[in-house]
Amino acid sequence: HWRRGTVALEATNVHGSAHAAERVATPPPAPVAMPLYGRLEPFDGDGSAWPVYEEQVHVFFRANDTPEEKQRDIFLASCGTRVFSLLLDLLKPATPHVKTLGELLATLRSHFSPAPSTLMERFRFNNRSRQDGETLGQFVAALRGLASTCAFGDQLDSLLRDRFVCGINNPAMQTRLLELPDPSLDDAVKAAQAMEAAAKDASEIARAAGSPSTEATVNKMATRSGACSRCGAAHSPSQCQFVQAQCFTCGRTGHLARVCRGRKTSGGQQQQPGSSPGSSQARGQGGRRKRTRRGRAAPGPGPSSARVHVVAEDPQIFDVWHTRGISSSVPPYLVSVEICGHPITMELDTGASVSVMPGKLFKRTFPGVSIEASDVMLRSYSGQLSQVQGRAQVSVRLGDREAILPLYLTKGSSPTLLGRNWIHSLGVRLPEYQEAALHVVQDVPSLLTDFQSLFQPGVGTFAGTTVGIHIPEGTRPRFFKPRPLPFALKDGVTQELQRLQREGILVPVKTSEWAAPIVPVLKRDGRVRICGDFKVTINPVATVEKYPLPRVEDLWSALSGGQKFSKLDLRDAYQQLVLQDAARKYVTISTTMGLFQYTRLPFGVTSAPAIFQREMDNLLRGMRHVAVYLDDILVTGNDDGDHLQNLRKVLTRLQDAGPKLRLDKCVFLTPSVEYLGHIISQAGLAPAPRKIEAVLKAPKPKSKKELQSYLGLINFYRRFLPNLSTHLEPLHRLLRDGQQWAWKKEQDLAFQRSKELVVKAPVLAHFDPAKPVVLTVDASPYGVGAVLSHRGQDGQEHPVAFASRRLHAAEQRYSQLDKEGLALIFGVQRFHQYLWGRQFEAVTDHKPLLGLLGPDKAVPVQASPRVVRWALTLAAYRYKLVYRPGKDLGPADALSRLPLPEVPAAVPEPADVFLLERAYPGVLTRTAVAQATSRDPVLSQVVKAVSRGEELRHQAFSHKTAELSLEQGCLLWGSRVVIPQSLRAKVLQLLHAGHPGIEKTKMVARSHVWWPGLDQDIVHQVQGCQVCQENQRASRHVEITPWPFPQRPWSRLHVDYAGPFKGHYFLVVVDAFSKWVEALPVTSPSASATIAALRQVFAAQGLPDIIVSDNGPAFASAEYLDWLQRNGIRRMLVPPYHPASNGAAERVLQTIKNKLKKSQPGDFRTQVARVLFQYRTTPHKVTGRAPCELLLGRMVKTPLDVLHPDLRSTTLLKQLKQKLAADRGCRPGPLPEPGASVYARNFRPGPPWSA
Repeated sequence: HWRRGTVALEATNVHGSAHAAERVATPPPAPVAMPLYGRLEPFDGDGSAWPVYEEQVHVFFRANDTPEEKQRDIFLASCGTRVFSLLLDLLKPATPHVKTLGELLATLRSHFSPAPSTLMERFRFNNRSRQDGETLGQFVAALRGLASTCAFGDQLDSLLRDRFVCGINNPAMQTRLLELPDPSLDDAVKAAQAMEAAAKDASEIARAAGSPSTEATVNKMATRSGACSRCGAAHSPSQCQFVQAQCFTCGRTGHLARVCRGRKTSGGQQQQPGSSPGSSQARGQGGRRKRTRRGRAAPGPGPSSARVHVVAEDPQIFDVWHTRGISSSVPPYLVSVEICGHPITMELDTGASVSVMPGKLFKRTFPGVSIEASDVMLRSYSGQLSQVQGRAQVSVRLGDREAILPLYLTKGSSPTLLGRNWIHSLGVRLPEYQEAALHVVQDVPSLLTDFQSLFQPGVGTFAGTTVGIHIPEGTRPRFFKPRPLPFALKDGVTQELQRLQREGILVPVKTSEWAAPIVPVLKRDGRVRICGDFKVTINPVATVEKYPLPRVEDLWSALSGGQKFSKLDLRDAYQQLVLQDAARKYVTISTTMGLFQYTRLPFGVTSAPAIFQREMDNLLRGMRHVAVYLDDILVTGNDDGDHLQNLRKVLTRLQDAGPKLRLDKCVFLTPSVEYLGHIISQAGLAPAPRKIEAVLKAPKPKSKKELQSYLGLINFYRRFLPNLSTHLEPLHRLLRDGQQWAWKKEQDLAFQRSKELVVKAPVLAHFDPAKPVVLTVDASPYGVGAVLSHRGQDGQEHPVAFASRRLHAAEQRYSQLDKEGLALIFGVQRFHQYLWGRQFEAVTDHKPLLGLLGPDKAVPVQASPRVVRWALTLAAYRYKLVYRPGKDLGPADALSRLPLPEVPAAVPEPADVFLLERAYPGVLTRTAVAQATSRDPVLSQVVKAVSRGEELRHQAFSHKTAELSLEQGCLLWGSRVVIPQSLRAKVLQLLHAGHPGIEKTKMVARSHVWWPGLDQDIVHQVQGCQVCQENQRASRHVEITPWPFPQRPWSRLHVDYAGPFKGHYFLVVVDAFSKWVEALPVTSPSASATIAALRQVFAAQGLPDIIVSDNGPAFASAEYLDWLQRNGIRRMLVPPYHPASNGAAERVLQTIKNKLKKSQPGDFRTQVARVLFQYRTTPHKVTGRAPCELLLGRMVKTPLDVLHPDLRSTTLLKQLKQKLAADRGCRPGPLPEPGASVYARNFRPGPPWSA
């Protein structure tokens, strides 16, 4: 039959339905099957893909004109086993076959795509910005997708346009779009696309004009075996930061569009991860880079490379490898080029595809050269993106070659790099040494792959090893309560504590005898680091473990014969050591979340360096060509093969033991390495150049004051320098009275000769760990200096190394206290390898620094974030901070006044001033505060005194000298901005914007701002607020007037009704003298029921004098008042709506209700009786006596009295024992016969016995 044939056709094709022939009166000769359009594939995606699949279902059925009665069965046959099983579970007890297609799809829609929160969807929409590699069209499509669930309604187009402009991540393009008068979304997109196309065209023209050949200057990176499948970079997918990223090609999460497997290139072939569209493969088999046509090995991502990607908008990925040889110990290759007529020293970097320069340096050097906008993005090794400030076309000359080349300007501090585009255009010849070194590094990746678990993130653990902290017996524990936290840091501290708990570094405890306060530090990425301030708890009393640190001679003995050197750095060194259970109580920290104990050796414990050195020596003991100094491991070998074999042995032992390494700080197969101020190489030991560069490169003095400081440095070591006065005579001549300043050739020769004398023996000593170490630091208005010295047996200080640097513009505005603290931190960090793990003496000429950063001083609560960080840094060192007058400081003072010239990338700009941006964004800026501060008559004088280190005369600031600092023209007290007089009214309005009360307003203010009299101003502001006054409570609390204590029991009674409770009312009567309570159940709180209950009580206890009650109907009735008057009782009513006046009854009511809720099962009257019995026999907290004792004059018997022995029984028992003891020596006499004569005792005068 034709119907049967049609059904058979449908049954054989589960992905669609056939078109049945048109029904007529007579059957047609044969069925006609229409071709199907598309296929309905099973659903195998996640919940986010369901809306797309559901729309495909509707499109399939519409395209094939599928009858409605068949759509449900075709969908069930096509959706797949997973979805069909899910429907069976969701519809139970019903089955899918009784539902329509619409009902099935609605069920799955509610499961896969539950109704989203409009608020959360709008939050995601408003935080969406254009991502790297994302075209404008993709960005608009992503915004439309996010807006589909935001319920914007008629405002959809305008909100899409706003988000498009705000999130485009291109300042130049954003500026142009903001200039358009109210553009639509389409207008904004078209304008942005036109600007993007114009920028690309201009870039092509510039490249064509500046390059002598048309060959591409950028070698694209092809797929390599170690490429990440999520982003294409050279790291493990588990470490990739794009785990939650959404692909704009397939819509799935977990990878970027440029490595999407569903992405097709223009040639129709699938693009590989790590490559770009149209890129040529620059690597051969095995992940090695092919040789270029010049025969040189292009640099690859060595272990110490710092990767930077330049991302264009096509979206092409340009690999820029900032490679300094193969380790930081190899000095960079510098090339002097002439840019726009100015000689500039640039670092040669074959890994950089473009040349870059810090924007600040460019603007300062070339103020007249125009800067054009650029869409180029730089990506660091960690994957963090940063946009360049712009690009400049500059004239570059090197030797006889000259060209117009593009120079990209970076934000912040960075090296000035000469990249491959300039190398090619200027014909720079690469050093042969660097080529050979890079070739050697190619053998290292396979070794790192074998031990990749050592370089994984997370905290390592020394397996089978625990360490302890020894505190002498009898030491009094030290417990410090938590320090108050600024509100801005509370959430960050909570999150960090939770993270440390998850990683097992901290465990919560309920009690502890020891507890150190925490010091939270805000990192640059916004996270908070937590450290315990152990210098106020265990460090002063702990027994410091004595374990010798290796000397330079010992290290060289272990490394002698080595050709190349590798240095391994351990991650989170101390925290890889597990603490013994008995030692954990000593490293307890007190926080606002409670007490926590460290399970690992924490940062800041005095014995930590010696403990760690001992464990490292035990771990690597017996290995040849291996030296260990704290968390640095040096490995070498007789040749490269021996070196790699030794390196493999060390990594194997580390992998077995459990600690982890930091790959970014490891160096492999380098010809030389700096260690403890020496350069260790195949040739032997040599002093590190930077030990003496602060003296050798010191600039010439420009004034008599600078010359006097320099001569102070030389004269400090005059006892070691023969004929010094002869050498310095031309310099001393300039200091004579009346002598004009004229620096000539003879002064220059004397200046250079004196520097050579200082840095040569016997003045400059070799570092010896066995000798006492002295660190002398000083700061001037424009520089900081430090001298590391040994104190000899003669008591003289022999310099080991010198260091100095110029202060940045922001640092020059520091207070003198902060400058001196910066000098101490500079010296400690510069000579870290000499100082870490050993006791040393730090010398300063600024006495207030001793109270702020002394090793035995707690970190002040009001200390600025900068000082807090410094205190935590110093907590890792064992030092003694001493004061020495400035006239005796000599070398350090000279180095601070003659600092080394500024090197753009050497010292980063200070990045700890963001607190000024956080206080009130968009309301008061730091610029406004700084300008008002400079005009304020009081604060301007305070700023001058703080910056010069002078004594503060203003009374309100004099006791805060050590806690005041300067940031960008603003005065800070700790982390709080000191507000000038002209802005205080506005700040008060901001503090009270939400109309909080006085105390809450003070709490907010104490986290952000301060000025003298702040608390009083807040009180006046809140009390003078009209809105607050109009909406305050009707009455205020007044002083309490207690009831007079009665003269005798049952004189004054307090009564009140309670209920309904469990279906009952009861009248409560309380005696004010004895606190005796009566609770009488009644049917209703009426006057007659009240009288009946009170009559029953008065029959047992008598009549009172006064009865106090509220104004309830029963107590205010005439019947009740008449009954009281007839019995001579005075009624007293408390004020209406003031139940506290009858507090005795009110409080007893609450007590009885609570006790009845907890009472044992039973009828209501029994429960009430039990509660009253317990209340009456329990001593009251006011009188200290039981109510029954005061009212009845005795204690009633309770079940507890049975426990006491009975007095009568005890007495009878003792009497019986006494009788038995007395009768023990008595014998019964013979009894006389009746009628016999006997003698009786005579007590009258006469014989004692009578017949």
